[in-house]
Amino acid sequence: MILLGNCIDKTYGVLGLSRTGLAALHSFLLSNARVVAWDDNPAVLQNLKDRIDHPKGALDFVVAQAYLDGRLKLMSEPVSVMGKLAGLVVSPGIAIQYQKVHATVAIARQFKVPLLSDIELLQSACQQARYIGITGTNGKSTTTALVGHIYKSSNRRAQVGGNIGIPVLSLDPMVEDGTYIVELSSFQLEIGNPLQLDVAVLINITPDHLDRYPSMKEYVDAKMRVFAASNRTKAVISIDYPITAEIADKLLSQGYRVIPISTKKQVPGGISVIEGVLLDSIEKETISYMLPALPNLRGRHNSENLAAAYAACRAGGLSHQSILGALPNFIGLPHRMQIVGEKDMLCFINDSKATNIDSARCSLEAFDNIIWIAGGVCKDEGIKAVADLFPKLRYVYLIGEAAVQFAAVLQEYKVPHTIAGTLAKAMSLIGESHYKAGNVLLAPACASLDQWKNFEERGEAFCKMAKEQFLS
Repeated sequence: MILLGNCIDKTYGVLGLSRTGLAALHSFLLSNARVVAWDDNPAVLQNLKDRIDHPKGALDFVVAQAYLDGRLKLMSEPVSVMGKLAGLVVSPGIAIQYQKVHATVAIARQFKVPLLSDIELLQSACQQARYIGITGTNGKSTTTALVGHIYKSSNRRAQVGGNIGIPVLSLDPMVEDGTYIVELSSFQLEIGNPLQLDVAVLINITPDHLDRYPSMKEYVDAKMRVFAASNRTKAVISIDYPITAEIADKLLSQGYRVIPISTKKQVPGGISVIEGVLLDSIEKETISYMLPALPNLRGRHNSENLAAAYAACRAGGLSHQSILGALPNFIGLPHRMQIVGEKDMLCFINDSKATNIDSARCSLEAFDNIIWIAGGVCKDEGIKAVADLFPKLRYVYLIGEAAVQFAAVLQEYKVPHTIAGTLAKAMSLIGESHYKAGNVLLAPACASLDQWKNFEERGEAFCKMAKEQFLS
């Protein structure tokens, strides 16, 4: 847990009491600050009150004691205390600008209360440590995990957190011998002052979160904040996309040290991964490496993730030998093209993290003879964007809110399909069809929030059903 030495005897607000907010609350209280906390969901506040009444762990005891001592207040509305706050920590899921700005954020701005991110607080507490920040529309979690794996395999002191699911304020403090490897969403990058990063990675940008941003411009602007602090930052960036290639040129003109990456061509001064060959052109002479089979990094998109991770580690000072030596032992992350199991010639793949069509495309490209489970809350143009891959589909089972919309597209292209409605029904129908071979792929191309709490819950349910119904 990170202690915040400059917060002693000050009062801070915490808006949103999910993982990020709770970690911030704990850090503030352990640092002898006062905290006012609230959440839009009354059940979340009630759950925290129950934990205060019946503390089970050390941190719960800290919270309970602070509540009894008056250093913690749980509130349903913030107006009465806003003028007393030294800062407001905002959970990333809460909108802070454009037409959907949260009412509490608007009130904070009226009182000129600074909005803070948990990552900004980490940097203020651990200023001597090094920081690698990783963002992109797709692949940032895998890239973050891979960089962390390489660092630890190279006996470098490193910790991984951020949007990957580990609040950064729950990590251990580190000094100059340590590196924080932080996954950054566009939402996190919006909050507070620009982050001071030693290495900043932008893997890709494709349309996403346009329910929150007025247009692609605002989404791109949020991603660009990963480079906003200083041109001393080493910038790792893909040049395979028109948007990111333009950003790379702009950064070069501003004096940044840019390490371009590509999966399409060899790039001078950068890193390429093309058809299983890694080309390191960072130095004057290009060095070529034939990569071993990496079952947990299959597909073109994982070549992109691998190139980004390799470049970030090289920018961080690691040797190519230590990086390459760590790759075969990388296990991968759950819910990202995770092989659940195989029985006879029938394989089950959990890619629940494929919450948009570009991410789903990566899975569809990686497999053949696909029995596809798709649907949920559609965030983009939908499955017509992958019509070129429809010949790879043996059958499609549609679930969730987008099922009817997707069915109309499949009907147009004469792709056999059934509207199953739910994941459980889809798995039941797959069982009744007695497939002897193929790849049962959960790559929904949609968010999960119509039927599930998050993509993790959806993926775990798929794994459980696959194991119980097919793999036992």
